[in-house]
Amino acid sequence: MNERDFSVPEFKNYLSMMNSRGITSIKEMGFDDYYDFTEVLKELEEKEELTARVHFMSQPVSALMNLEYGQKMRNMLKDEFVRFSGFNQMTDGSISQLKGDMKQPYLCKNTCCAKNVNGKA
Repeated sequence: MNERDFSVPEFKNYLSMMNSRGITSIKEMGFDDYYDFTEVLKELEEKEELTARVHFMSQPVSALMNLEYGQKMRNMLKDEFVRFSGFNQMTDGSISQLKGDMKQPYLCKNTCCAKNVNGKA
């Protein structure tokens, strides 16, 4: 994503392909600080080069949720075409670690999910 000479034309091609199928709004998922691609989105919006509305979320991967980053994105990207939608947390954990959310308890332990989701263990 940091290679603008590659990523910007590819993103524009992606938008063009989506537009050709009638799509005018997309949801994008980025990791952590979105590799600073938010700056590119803002520039494209200011140049009126976006052909679809972009709602993006940050999924914390290398660190915990960066609330300061989220606030900055919410304040910076609030125009018509680019918006920060918040954070995403994956809750489909690994079965081998008893963190997959099961309908019935695991055979080896009395739990349906050992992963802490919304304060529930």
